[in-house]
Amino acid sequence: MLKRMLGSQAFMSVAGAVLVVVLAVVGYFLYFDPMKKTQAYCALMPDAVGLYVGNKVTMRGIPVGTVTSIESEGAKVKVGFEVDAEYPVYADAAATTVADSIVADRNLAVLFSGKNTATWNPGDCITKTLTPKSITETLTALADLSAQLQQAEAPDALEHGLSALDAATVGAGPQINEIVKKLGSALSQPDADIGHLAGIFDAFASVGEKVEAHWGDLRSMLLRLAPALNNASTELIGPGAELIDRLGQALPMLNDLVTIAGDPIMRALDDTLPLVRLLRANVGSLSEIMLKLPVLTNSAQSMMSNGMSLPGALGMAGVR
Repeated sequence: MLKRMLGSQAFMSVAGAVLVVVLAVVGYFLYFDPMKKTQAYCALMPDAVGLYVGNKVTMRGIPVGTVTSIESEGAKVKVGFEVDAEYPVYADAAATTVADSIVADRNLAVLFSGKNTATWNPGDCITKTLTPKSITETLTALADLSAQLQQAEAPDALEHGLSALDAATVGAGPQINEIVKKLGSALSQPDADIGHLAGIFDAFASVGEKVEAHWGDLRSMLLRLAPALNNASTELIGPGAELIDRLGQALPMLNDLVTIAGDPIMRALDDTLPLVRLLRANVGSLSEIMLKLPVLTNSAQSMMSNGMSLPGALGMAGVR
């Protein structure tokens, strides 16, 4: 009886259906993990373009939750979302919407700096929010720009601008082409520049190794240099600063002296110019006179030491 029932087609169908249901339930619990602890938050967004219930919530690009509700609240849109409890929202959190392309649905990205480790109060909505411009707003802005360029006050503004650009680039086609080719060749071979940068970093690394190897000598040199700098500051900079301060007091007096006696001094110097020329012309005879001065001085000293007066000496010189 039991064998016949187990081998019946109806039992196999029921058993297969039960097995499918069990596998579906197990897969649901494993994949969605409905027992996982989550935390609900909300954010006041400028708009919710491209954002729908069920879209992902990300932190630094990692999906951590889903959007649960989207409601209008005045000029803003209140977006409710849940994230895994193991990913807390910090006190400096901000929110924005991101997408892989301009036509794809957007995800809600929760941003934070990580410097403030206090957690956000789930009862308050995140107010630091930003959303990118939609395609409609972008095209509307382009249409407004085109309308402004074609206004009645300047209907040919765009034409004149293009004409001026054309006139400015006349004859410069080969140079522009050469520049574009050079940029293309540079961008097509970035490994060379990266190699140069790597060489620079390697050179810095070798310098760092040398510094590390001789750090003891450098340290002792710097330690010995400190007293020398202190002495220089005490013996040179201090007196130098004092000298400059005193010069500041003397310069006004020198200025007054030059102002008062400058002209007489210059005239006196001009008057001494012929005397200087005469001395230069007779430098030979003057040198002879200077050479004879020691002999005359010694003679005078010997006469004075013998008690002879100057008039007697002069009389004797006359008799001779």
